[in-house]
Amino acid sequence: MKIVRDYSEQHKKMVEKLMEQPCRPLSETTKRMGELVGDLTDAILSQYEAIPDEQKKQKVENEYFSFLDYYARVVGGCVVMNSNEELGVTTLEFRGEEIVFTEINSSIGEFSQFSQLIKNAESFSVSAKESRFIIQFTYNWMSKKKVRDHSERIELIRNQMRKIRQNEEVQECYM
Repeated sequence: MKIVRDYSEQHKKMVEKLMEQPCRPLSETTKRMGELVGDLTDAILSQYEAIPDEQKKQKVENEYFSFLDYYARVVGGCVVMNSNEELGVTTLEFRGEEIVFTEINSSIGEFSQFSQLIKNAESFSVSAKESRFIIQFTYNWMSKKKVRDHSERIELIRNQMRKIRQNEEVQECYM
């Protein structure tokens, strides 16, 4: 028995239909909530300073890249590492026509290695281009150290957001 369920055309039509619909202007309440979300994000993030974690960086650049390099040699793929020192982010890409885990090569732990790459990645994606697929892993090797306390400002912003939500709930009850 073979079962195939292909939703790609249905999804494509739905997206096209959504893109045709005109956007409604944002209400003043929605604009204010957006501003408060931005303020809240700034208040939370500005409490921390990013510090490079050399141990994390070395693990990505030595262990993870080395494994992907080895695997690319075995299956005829391509591996690319791109590190941004300023942001503290490293991206690893594996490009290939196939990815295979078998009984023969499972003894060296390839599947568990791939699992670790995915588990430890900040983000993970798979895409296709021409007849190849691309697996991309992004790793953040910066640690955050709290250097300021903005808890009062954060609580004030959260209270403003609660008041706006409560006012919306009250207005909905009377509509």
